[in-house]
Amino acid sequence: MFTGLAGVYVAELSEKTDNPTYSNGFQLGEGMAVTIAPQYAEGSVYGDNHRVKYKKKFKNANITLGTTRIPKQAEPVMFGKTEDSGGEVVSNQRDDGKYVGFGCYATEEGGPGEDTKYSAVWIYKVKFADPGDDFETEGENITFKTPSLTGSAEPLKNGDWKVKKQFDAEEEAINWIKTKAGIVTGNSGGVGEE
Repeated sequence: MFTGLAGVYVAELSEKTDNPTYSNGFQLGEGMAVTIAPQYAEGSVYGDNHRVKYKKKFKNANITLGTTRIPKQAEPVMFGKTEDSGGEVVSNQRDDGKYVGFGCYATEEGGPGEDTKYSAVWIYKVKFADPGDDFETEGENITFKTPSLTGSAEPLKNGDWKVKKQFDAEEEAINWIKTKAGIVTGNSGGVGEE
């Protein structure tokens, strides 16, 4: 049973070599909710009044992420926006965000007599869409407006698209994600690194 979400990080993906790396990693606000929904291409062959062959192949994964905020540094990396010398962030019809790696972890409650675990996930290659803006005037009650991001995860050249790992301590899960994102000093966040 999962009871919490935290540690939402993204990092710019570079696929210039056979071992993709990540850089410019940062925390993408505080995680509120995430859905990772794999999509598959399917096909069947029928003969003699029954299914003879069935094949299912990963296409991509739809990602929906709710976060408390989107930091300014996400604008050029995730959405392809530019900032001019006056500090204005410009949106253009030709904006095209970069592929990023995306990670987070969830608190996992164990069964009777089992300790709490922390399940971390890293999506190797995802492109997020600009969520736009949603504002509302202040009324009698305080209403918080938080961004909701959607993205599409694609497989790397070797076919990998996601990796998961379970930890006994929360700090271990955070460090694993930061390592994948290339944030931890001395590590480029390469795909094969644990």
